[in-house]
Amino acid sequence: MNKKHLTIIVAIAIIESLTHFGVIAADSPHFFHATEYFLGWRKDLPSVGAVRPLLPFLTTTLAPLIGISMSYAVINAILYPISGIICYKLTQRLTKNPLVSLISSVMFLTSVAMIAFGASAYYMGLAIFSELLVALLALDVWRSRLNALFRGIISGILALSGEATLPYILFGGILALQRRKYSEAMTYLVFSALPPLLVPTLLGCNLLQFYLKLNIGYAKSIGYLDLAHWFDPFTRIKFLAAGTSLLMLTGLIIGFLVDKNEDRAKTFYTMFGLTLLAWLTWVPSERRHVYIFYPSISWMSGIGVCWLCETLNQKPILNKLSFKQWLIILLALNALLSNLLAAQWYVGGYLHPLGPIPGLSLPTFLE
Repeated sequence: MNKKHLTIIVAIAIIESLTHFGVIAADSPHFFHATEYFLGWRKDLPSVGAVRPLLPFLTTTLAPLIGISMSYAVINAILYPISGIICYKLTQRLTKNPLVSLISSVMFLTSVAMIAFGASAYYMGLAIFSELLVALLALDVWRSRLNALFRGIISGILALSGEATLPYILFGGILALQRRKYSEAMTYLVFSALPPLLVPTLLGCNLLQFYLKLNIGYAKSIGYLDLAHWFDPFTRIKFLAAGTSLLMLTGLIIGFLVDKNEDRAKTFYTMFGLTLLAWLTWVPSERRHVYIFYPSISWMSGIGVCWLCETLNQKPILNKLSFKQWLIILLALNALLSNLLAAQWYVGGYLHPLGPIPGLSLPTFLE
């Protein structure tokens, strides 16, 4: 990995995580209670903590020292740059282009949902890290049965961070099946499925009740169970742009249209198709849930933005700016817009940031 690229990724991640640190979502207390349960401080475990127990369990190592909410924020902030690096690695595997990989990673790190939730006191930071890592691991499931076993176990454990990993687990199985590696596919899928099925059950959670009753009940309570809302294409596109970023969505469309690589196209169809299906069937659907698309669209968006800057650099008058200058301008404007949109989440009261600057969330030592 290019050292200059690594420096850029880490620097952006640190800036975004330190200025959006420790935000508490409306349902963060459920996860805090799960941490208390694993610490032995309470007797009942919230169902969401049983289904997504990985981060609550990890926070037990820090919570007695720095407090529960701070332990969530610290772990997620550490994972912020690592997620950017994994996004870079995933894009490099699929495109073989270091510059496209950098563009992809920068857009991911400065996307709206990542800025708002990536370093929060919430489950999403680890969930985003996990889906990216699962997608990267899925690319090599087919190589051997032992490899499939190892990657299946790791992916299954990561699935305990959130359900967004599941489409990418299926992606790994499909890749193996496409190569006629049936034994590897079954090994991977079985061992990936065991942790998210067994652990919540052992913790006393009825998975069917959790998904069908609690989630549908929540969607109904906030008015998101309406079919017109669920299947309205304009609402869906608005969510996708507002939860990722305008440049990422634009790059995705352009990349899909201009990329001529047949193998990449097949990979994109599989990844995007699985995540689109999951997104359309998940209840409720809110703009933050578009984080499920990060591994499937970031790399294709990078291809599109790279092509866009090359094209702008070739146009009369516009060619007064170099390719690099166009790239910096687009990425910087996109980051600014994403930060402004994330700030609306904070100022609007949906998320509860640390003070004192409205629209930001700063650790105590930065106040």
